[in-house]
Amino acid sequence: MNGNSYSRSLVALLVLATLALAPLAAPVDAAKKTKEQLANLPAKYRLWLHSVDLLITKEEKRAFLELGKDYQRDAFIERFWTFRDPYPQTTRNEFKERWINRSEEALSMFGRLDEDRSRVFLLNGTPEARIEVKCTELWPIEVWYYRRSENAGEVLLMFFQKGGLGPFRIWYPTDGTGDLLRFPSGDISACGLNDLDTISAALNYAGRVGGVMGYSTILGSLLQTPEPPSGEWMSTFHAYSTEIPEDVEAVDAALKIEYPGRHQSRTVVQGIISIETEEAEVSKLSEFGSYNFILTGEVVRDEKLFDSFRYQFNIPESDVTGDKFPLVFERYLRPGDYLMNLKLEDLNAKEFYLASKEISVPVVEHLKPVTPKTPRPHASWRRPTPPSPPAIRPSRSSSREASCRPACSAWTP
Repeated sequence: MNGNSYSRSLVALLVLATLALAPLAAPVDAAKKTKEQLANLPAKYRLWLHSVDLLITKEEKRAFLELGKDYQRDAFIERFWTFRDPYPQTTRNEFKERWINRSEEALSMFGRLDEDRSRVFLLNGTPEARIEVKCTELWPIEVWYYRRSENAGEVLLMFFQKGGLGPFRIWYPTDGTGDLLRFPSGDISACGLNDLDTISAALNYAGRVGGVMGYSTILGSLLQTPEPPSGEWMSTFHAYSTEIPEDVEAVDAALKIEYPGRHQSRTVVQGIISIETEEAEVSKLSEFGSYNFILTGEVVRDEKLFDSFRYQFNIPESDVTGDKFPLVFERYLRPGDYLMNLKLEDLNAKEFYLASKEISVPVVEHLKPVTPKTPRPHASWRRPTPPSPPAIRPSRSSSREASCRPACSAWTP
């Protein structure tokens, strides 16, 4: 083989090796990213993730770790429990209350949630009997009896702490009795009568319910986690988030806030975002062109997500004149201090605008002026004076607050 052939073969082998290793790199990078996100997470949210480890799906956990603000995390947690409420028509969420109470109790009794005693307790509640075996011939042992466990009916099971340190784990028949012995030459029969009766009952039960396979099936049912809700709720939640992809740079948006009047007992908060015409991109369909934006907003009060909304603007190119055009949206808020975060996406240019503004909503005595409406097939609002550029109102919106409805209508004076 000459030098050129050898070089080409070596390059080909290197390329194949790189391609073979590429799929392996992705899980490693993902695990490293998750570890970093957990390390940077405030302690109370790490504890919450720990407490719902048996409930949360991989997709939910990944979505939660992507959130960058505490009020978003709080809103996520609230929705997490809402979609697990078995009786949403009632004012209480019994499942949430029961799980939180059990988590606190398990931490108090066992000192940790990532061991088998805590898992069984969280999923099935308090056993009718919990007996500690203190035979010096054996490692620490607990035998639990459920007359009617939540997942598997009547169950008798045994936990042991091999080595006398670390977490307790469930004993399976495949472990054998040797794993229970503290010393190689130990003898179970040397235990006291009460301890011997307790261990014998657990061993006999395991053999009576169908041997290794039957007992393992019962324990599998005992550790069965609740069916998670559909992942669609996360898509809805993230649709209302003002977070942007990590690899995207956003442009600061020029935001102006006005208070043109009140609606019932609330103040009309009118937001105006100014867009440079030359920076926006037009989508062309034959001879028709349009500017297309999606505005996502979050209103925060007392560090809690108070309101979230989402508007879509579809603006005919012919309606835009001048070097700027404003996009107008409205919310109805009670007087007070708020933080408003906005994300505006140019669907054609694939660019994002961000704005964040602290606002103090005043008490306004006069009603917002009512202007006659002329329905149009698109959303546009032209101000009366010709030199002013058109202010575009949303053509379609969705929101968790009913107060958005009047602000969603299209009209032209």
